[in-house]
Formats: sequence, C-alpha cells, structure tokens
Amino acid sequence: WLRRYDRLKGIADAPGTPALAHFDRDPSPCMYHEGLLLVAPSDTANVFALDADTGETVWLSDQLADVKHLLGVAGQNFIVSGNRLRSIDVRSGKTRFVWPESEHAGIRGLGRGVLAGDEIFWPTRSEIYVIHAITGARTRAPIDLGPVSNCGANLVAANKRLIVAGPDKLMAFGAALP
Repeated sequence: WLRRYDRLKGIADAPGTPALAHFDRDPSPCMYHEGLLLVAPSDTANVFALDADTGETVWLSDQLADVKHLLGVAGQNFIVSGNRLRSIDVRSGKTRFVWPESEHAGIRGLGRGVLAGDEIFWPTRSEIYVIHAITGARTRAPIDLGPVSNCGANLVAANKRLIVAGPDKLMAFGAALP
C-alpha cells in the first residue's frame, strides 16, 4: 500500500513568518507496534497511526506539532517528546499525560530521550528527568548532565547502562536501567 498525507511546505520559508514547530523535527523513523505504524513526519504538524496491513488511518492528531521524537510504547502508552513529554493512548491517539503539565514550568526537553522498561529518561539543558511511562510520575531524582553537557544530550540504553552523548563527550551510567 501507499499512503498520502497533507503536507505543509514553504510556510517556514516565507519572510516574516515564524517557523512552525514540526519543521524542527529531525527525520524520525516510523515505529511499529502491534499492527500499527506510528508516524511523525516533519512536513506536517500531524502525528498519526496507520494500520500496518492496509495503510488506513487509525487516528490522527493535529495537537502534537511540537513532538520531535518517537520514543516507544510502554503498555498502551505511546511516548513522544519535544519541549515536553507526552503519553498518548496508542489505539485512540488521546493524550494520557503531559510532563511537565505547563509549558511555562521552566523545564524544556533538549535532546533525544530513551524509553527503558517503564521509565523514560528525558534530557533537558542541564538534567535528565526520569518519568514513569505509565503514570507520568517522577521515579528518580534528576541526573546531573554537568559532566557531559550544559546544552542537552542524546540518550540510548544498552546493557543496563544509560549512554549519554553530549556535543563533545560521552558518558555511561552503570547499572542505571532496569
């Protein structure tokens, strides 16, 4: 099957027009979960789920333009991030939680987080917050990014370790993951 979607192009290039948040998305691969393809292209503000067998739209949300990263699925919670973390019901597309709740909380994502088990490790400018993927509650004290970066980081989980990549340093936290 082939699936077409409404694309926005050229708007971010118009003089005097502010860039739309979704144009900041890095190329983000689709995710597959139990017969669904979860998609967040950079040329549309929409995030959507498609039936993997037919290409039919299962759900579509135009409320997730600031989403930059698809982190994974825990239970039935589709975890996405950008300026904030969000949990979306993977079958309906309805938001389950947003963390932090307010855009004005003074906490803003900066880099790619990682879903490890039921925990989300989410980098900001100076710390990594650890959030329960099902409840949205903080599960650990923030991890200081100071030794690695003062401008966010990208994270990956490997061999029960959290690997943190700053702009010019790597750090591995041992036995930090379930």
